[in-house]
Amino acid sequence: MESAIDGLEQGIQYEIVENEAIDGTPFYGYFYVVISPFTDTLQEAVYSAIDAIRGLSIRFDVFAASDLTANVTATVTAAPGYTLPDVEAAVKNAIESFIASIPLGGSLLWTQLFSSCGRSPAWRRSRTA
Repeated sequence: MESAIDGLEQGIQYEIVENEAIDGTPFYGYFYVVISPFTDTLQEAVYSAIDAIRGLSIRFDVFAASDLTANVTATVTAAPGYTLPDVEAAVKNAIESFIASIPLGGSLLWTQLFSSCGRSPAWRRSRTA
């Protein structure tokens, strides 16, 4: 299945779930694929690519990924020699970049989110100044 999806276009994220319905109940001989980004055209292309190689009597569906909202707040202070707006912008960019990098089906863990702020040069400079 992966090769059928991978051959379509770059940038598709997907997750294949086997022997389970979308609501989590057991459904043997069935699988579904969750794709992102989602368009009707891409859904049809993924469905057709899988349908061309699937085994006889194996049932499947293709669904859109659900967007989830993560409300993140942080209190940021600037060390001497740094401006608060610059440090706030660096932390905001680090948080947004980290969240955007989470793959389909991934988890947003607080510890990883916090450590992503430390990857920002402005954050590191302000903490060691």
